[in-house]
Amino acid sequence: MFKIYIPLFIIFLTSCTAKIRYIGKSFSPTKSIEVYVTEQSIKRPFEYIGRGYVGGIGGQNNPNKIQQKAEKLGREKGADAVLITDYYILNTEGVHITSTYRTDSIAPRAVTTGNTFVSPTSGSGYNILFLKYNK
Repeated sequence: MFKIYIPLFIIFLTSCTAKIRYIGKSFSPTKSIEVYVTEQSIKRPFEYIGRGYVGGIGGQNNPNKIQQKAEKLGREKGADAVLITDYYILNTEGVHITSTYRTDSIAPRAVTTGNTFVSPTSGSGYNILFLKYNK
């Protein structure tokens, strides 16, 4: 019985980790890679060779894991550097409204109760750009 649960548990754990999907050019793998968090700190001429997209459940919450996976993927794709920036968007014009109503018919009449929650819409994530230095 437990033999079935162990592989399922392992699959569940690995499916919850952050994944980075890559779109761009590929070159021969590199051994080392530099990591930047602002474009202004890059002192050498470069070109963008690819972009990474973060996916997975809960993957957005751990920036250290995101950096490790971006470095590994960058080395595999032949990048010389990776630029990781984060963003946070708060949209105050749009709101998310959740209303819940419940009606109970108790005794001779119906009673209706309700709750309404209002919260601003927001979003956050990472921009991951892979760079190749111009020679």
